[in-house]
Amino acid sequence: MVFIAATAGAVTCVAFFLPCVHLLQLCKYRPSAVFCTDFYFGLYLSAVVRAAVCALVLLLFESLNLPLLASASVYVVFLASFLWQKKEKAKKPLVFTPRVKRLIALFFCISFAAAVLPYYAFGLKEGGFLAAIAAETALYPVFLASAAAILYPFELLNNNRKIRIAAQLLKEKNMIKIGITGSFGKTSVKEILYTVLSRKYKVLRTEGNFNTPAGISLTLEKMRGDEAVFIAEMGARKTGDIAFLARMVKPDYGIITGVAPQHLETFGTFEAVRKTKGELAAALPDYGTLIVNADEEQADLSGAVCKIVKVGKDGKYRVKDVHTDKNGSSFVFCTESEEEVFETVLLGRHNVKNIALAAALACELGLKPADIAKAVKSVKAPPHRLELTVTPDLTIIDDSYNANPSGVKCALEVLSEFDGIKTVITPGMVELGDEEETLNREYGKLIAEVADKVVLIGKYPAEYVYNGLSAAGYKGAVYRFPTLSEAEQNFGRVLSRGETVLFANDLPDNYK
Repeated sequence: MVFIAATAGAVTCVAFFLPCVHLLQLCKYRPSAVFCTDFYFGLYLSAVVRAAVCALVLLLFESLNLPLLASASVYVVFLASFLWQKKEKAKKPLVFTPRVKRLIALFFCISFAAAVLPYYAFGLKEGGFLAAIAAETALYPVFLASAAAILYPFELLNNNRKIRIAAQLLKEKNMIKIGITGSFGKTSVKEILYTVLSRKYKVLRTEGNFNTPAGISLTLEKMRGDEAVFIAEMGARKTGDIAFLARMVKPDYGIITGVAPQHLETFGTFEAVRKTKGELAAALPDYGTLIVNADEEQADLSGAVCKIVKVGKDGKYRVKDVHTDKNGSSFVFCTESEEEVFETVLLGRHNVKNIALAAALACELGLKPADIAKAVKSVKAPPHRLELTVTPDLTIIDDSYNANPSGVKCALEVLSEFDGIKTVITPGMVELGDEEETLNREYGKLIAEVADKVVLIGKYPAEYVYNGLSAAGYKGAVYRFPTLSEAEQNFGRVLSRGETVLFANDLPDNYK
């Protein structure tokens, strides 16, 4: 009975606390993340209340010398209550990676050991033993955080081993290596460049939004050996991140899409963002080439020894005669000696810049503008980045992966080109540090110029967006919901047939 009860309790509570495991995964496995949001604190508090009630009832039964069956029944009901817990659909589901499996296994072992301990250490009777297990449920989040902390040194060593293997693999391969960074547009430029270069080369690129050392390592595990080009998207949350990735990849070519106030919560200042993005420039060799966007705020290029090629005003490569609408864009791409008309289904003027950056690097690698233009016609929008879906009822613009001031402005420009009623659904922007309130208020003012309806999700930073709408004298309808799932349940009354809906900068699950 002891082992059955302990096993049942551990399994049930591990299942109940899987959302906390999910949160750990989203927060890079920081043990403290288990308690870092109101939503998960509510989950924890719910477990404590249930545990206290169950333990008190079981102790009462023990004092009254009621049959074991009565205590066991209460315990079963207690465990069942965890299984009845309403689960909210995750935007980015928990991925059962080997690391997550190790974490869950250790979490179970700690929980099981803690459940068995009272029986053998204190000689409790069955009813008291069940009460002790129930009471210990309140400690399960602590057990989970402890499991994450215990595994952290091993996981760090394991990740570093994979990174060293990946770096050595890249060093041994005679490939053209390209690094792409910037505060916005990295994934779009990477996917455009991949499509263009694939007309001439066998190309491997980091998948999705993999832009960390671990993501690059995972991508290289799929290398077949006949690739001629490797494209690495490089993300950063603090100074030194790009420099580390550059030492790992050792790129010959680079693209910096531009810089903007993003991740200020971890960077601290915008100047730190500029310096960090500039680490790619400093890492390129003297025979290398860096493509930069001359029309955007520049990264710190003071450490560069490579050739710097500008795209935009007064640059080696330019665009002119730009036309954008709800069906895509057309423009003329200009080199120093040629002009070529480009057409694309990608939405927005910012994607014209993204295409120009990719085309410029392709030209530097020897491709002809006419061939590049043919490839650009086949480029599709990356998922959740101004991805257009037209249904019989709604036109949907999914821009949920863009979450910076530059990106949301571009998305609103695209929305303005559509006819009919326009609706923006947004929770606001996060990780903007001390600028979060100011930038979200400005975001609200920009929305007021374009949208006929606004749906705000969550409390903050949506409250700042609402204040911006109010400051702009917005007269349209504003709907507010605590979660996206609740908003979705009300779309039937909020949205009407024929509307164009922009899903802007959806927040990850750790910002519930």
